[in-house]
Amino acid sequence: MTTSPTKTRLPFPDTLRGLAVLGMIVFHIFFILNYFGLATYDMYAGPWLVLGQFVRFIFIGLVGVSLYLSDAPYRKQFFRGLKILFCAFTVTIVTYFFAPTEFVRFGILHLIGVGVILLAPFSNSRWLSLLLGILSLLLTYLLPNFPYLPGLDYFPVFPWISLIFFGIFLGPIFKRINFRIHIINSIGRHSLLIYMIHIPIIIL
Repeated sequence: MTTSPTKTRLPFPDTLRGLAVLGMIVFHIFFILNYFGLATYDMYAGPWLVLGQFVRFIFIGLVGVSLYLSDAPYRKQFFRGLKILFCAFTVTIVTYFFAPTEFVRFGILHLIGVGVILLAPFSNSRWLSLLLGILSLLLTYLLPNFPYLPGLDYFPVFPWISLIFFGIFLGPIFKRINFRIHIINSIGRHSLLIYMIHIPIIIL
């Protein structure tokens, strides 16, 4: 859910991110209806599984793309990661009061914040990132679900961090795609803010 701080923003990453935001909102509407017993949906099978995976893969993969496209120094990336982790811990605290047995311990924002801080130094090393992404997948068999902190939103470092590495590797492709849908592009530019407010709005 991070965005690229390049001087001239490329349109396609934000448009793709905006589509993921819309998919996330739809998924969470029905997830919350299901969670509170207002409806019954199997959110982990069929079309819901496909939608959920699309949203997850796009959000996390675009973190790597944004790192590749960024010309910001590491110091700025480090503080961007801290900002995302601050939002992540806010989610942890809020969900603890609403769902103390299933609160978010290590969700997608935790993963993205850690990923930005740890992987920003590799943003200019595409082939090394590809190799490390593959190694990350292999490490999943040695360190499954690490760290083991399950909750309502759970994204262990392995295997999910591999998508950030692969996003760095695929970064040049996004330089060559000049496609945008203006409204969706604008949504993608504000994905973190929307992520933080959309669930309270849905619940209300």
